Amino acid sequence: LKKRREVIRAQRFALLLRKFQNTGRAYYSGHALQFKRALLEKEAKMADAGKLFVGALSWDTTEESLASAFSRFGEIRETRVVYDRETNRSRGFGFVTFASGDDADKAIVDMEGAEVDGRSIHVSRPRPKDGPPGGGGGYGGG
Repeated sequence: LKKRREVIRAQRFALLLRKFQNTGRAYYSGHALQFKRALLEKEAKMADAGKLFVGALSWDTTEESLASAFSRFGEIRETRVVYDRETNRSRGFGFVTFASGDDADKAIVDMEGAEVDGRSIHVSRPRPKDGPPGGGGGYGGG
């Protein structure tokens, strides 16, 4: 129960951190908040401690089948398969978020190279996004 409270607290801080980073302000219960950078970084890391990247997925893999494949390692908070906006077909990767970082570590060891929906998958910690948010689309000029 204590661990669950810590996870919920970390999630709330991560949400407030994102709001603060985007706007420079964050409010909780109507009060303006000030953050200490070290505390924010610690809380953000805790919130993402259980998040895994899963690559080389079959186009037939759904969030339900992904959750089913990983459920034996512990409590899953979220599964997400990323889809192409235009074709609505899987882009071949997704994310699984465990309630515990220890459960995620066990899943990395056991599921790397395992077969899910007929494909051998790749499992790792997600890499941080580089650069500013937003796509790189558009026209190159000329």
